[in-house]
Amino acid sequence: MLKRNIKIISALALVASIGTGFTTVNAASLSNNKTKAAYYANKDFKKGNSAHLLKTKLDALVKAGTITQDQETAALNLLTPSKTIKQKSANSLKTKLDTLVKAGTITQDQETAIINSKEQQETERKAEMNKVKNMTQAERKAYFESKKTAGKTNFLDSLVTAGTITKDQETAIQNLLKPNKDANVGKEKFANFLKTKLDTLVTAGTITQDQETAIINSLTSFTNKTSQN
Repeated sequence: MLKRNIKIISALALVASIGTGFTTVNAASLSNNKTKAAYYANKDFKKGNSAHLLKTKLDALVKAGTITQDQETAALNLLTPSKTIKQKSANSLKTKLDTLVKAGTITQDQETAIINSKEQQETERKAEMNKVKNMTQAERKAYFESKKTAGKTNFLDSLVTAGTITKDQETAIQNLLKPNKDANVGKEKFANFLKTKLDTLVTAGTITQDQETAIINSLTSFTNKTSQN
């Protein structure tokens, strides 16, 4: 249940424009080829499960009379990722890596190489997603079967192989970028993030303080429900 909670929090955080660059749900984060094939085949793949989940939560508040349709629209516009999310992700990665540069763990040139390598990986991943989602079920199965023997290599492994960074530097970077596995901490951070965002609507008079609280409770309540299963 803990892993499931973390994945849900990460998905919602992405919808709310948290661009970490390492918390997106993609093909590489899925556990096996069968799951991958099902993921790409799912009709929600094209429209995005995370955005759908956010709207579902807010729709429930509209139905209950807690917020109006216009208020829901304002909240969705505020929490939906902007077109600059890729740039935000790159900036977030740079901010994290800057701490290693400042500490002397990696050089400025190495930081640049790491960021470029990550962006290249994301470009290739997107191309693969577009390729696979247009395949038939049989083609997807054959495709993932063919990749079984290829093995997985992340962008940091490639940099180590190329001699751009050392194994010790790779370990330091992985430790820095490793997500917090405490579901409660993740939930708290997400709740704080939502409040910071929604405070702008409260200040503007779009929603009340009580409505803000109701929205936050709704968007974070899934962690309590799933932890009891």
